[in-house]
Amino acid sequence: MKSERRGQSGSSFEENLYLNKFEEYTHTIDFRQRIPFYDRSFSFTTAANKLKESLLSLSYRGSKEKAYHFVDWKNRSFLSSPRDKQKILVINCSEFPSIGPESISRFVAQAYKLGWKKFITFGWQGQKSCGCGLGSQSDDVRIDVYGILGDDLASGLDGAEITVHGNAGNRVGQKMKSGKLVIYGDAGRGFMERAKGGEVYVLGNVSGSPLIYSSGSSRVVINGTCFGQSEEPSQITKSSKNSGFVILNGLMFNENGRIEDLETPYSEECLLSLVLGQTVYIRDPQSKIKNTQLIGARIQELTETDCLNIFLCLKENEKLFNIDILDLIAVKNQLLPFHKVYHKVESTEPQV
Repeated sequence: MKSERRGQSGSSFEENLYLNKFEEYTHTIDFRQRIPFYDRSFSFTTAANKLKESLLSLSYRGSKEKAYHFVDWKNRSFLSSPRDKQKILVINCSEFPSIGPESISRFVAQAYKLGWKKFITFGWQGQKSCGCGLGSQSDDVRIDVYGILGDDLASGLDGAEITVHGNAGNRVGQKMKSGKLVIYGDAGRGFMERAKGGEVYVLGNVSGSPLIYSSGSSRVVINGTCFGQSEEPSQITKSSKNSGFVILNGLMFNENGRIEDLETPYSEECLLSLVLGQTVYIRDPQSKIKNTQLIGARIQELTETDCLNIFLCLKENEKLFNIDILDLIAVKNQLLPFHKVYHKVESTEPQV
């Protein structure tokens, strides 16, 4: 989005200076976990406040920042189609209701119908259903989200790209069909439930078992782990039509902001509820997954297709989160092939 914003906003010195500051604040927010613990809270709060001030300033800088158009609850009724060089709609979401005909999700969908394709939304205060209602074939839509997001993010998403600069709530990507979702934080329960497609990248952890009841070709990278089983394994059905997969990297950020391995990539007693929905590639170079966790599941040899799937997703993961692939496959300062680092885990339960 950095080059995209820069290309759309003109080349004036003032506009580029504004963009540089905006991108600096965003970088601090996105990579807050990489800041040493003693300075993390202060740096994050400062950046978040500065970013908010920067975006609010667009309400009176509109004539100068030609690529941006600012709107909030008070002037929402004056929204029209993009004019002249306007490319990005900046929305202060703080006073929009969470549900109903005037909710923020409905407003974004209405703006899209008017011709807006790029959105910067901020001031979220727990409102739900971000990215819902855009309809099919919304591949040209890009939404950036700043603030405290509620549940049902990207539910039914079909083509758009959404970047969350923080944590997401429950039921992320429910019934998602296509598109791209990037989360610079954690996600709650019901993650990608009944999803049929799309690609999702999560910097942190996910609660519960991802992609339950899903069928299709979803591609998911979770850099942390999954905490808590949201369903009993006996209640989950594996679909033979599901070609999707999850990559579980089992990483954490220590108090110094450095990436290190979790004590175990998956701490729950049984892997079955995790893998019944789809194939899971678990990063476990030291084989910490216990045999007792494999009841109803099995470890398979990686094929060339598996290795290609992992590489392509990790390449994008590296671009988004600055997590080097070489660091992921390095064990005791030695680079190992993918099949020595990642285990392919699938269910032994009969498919239906």
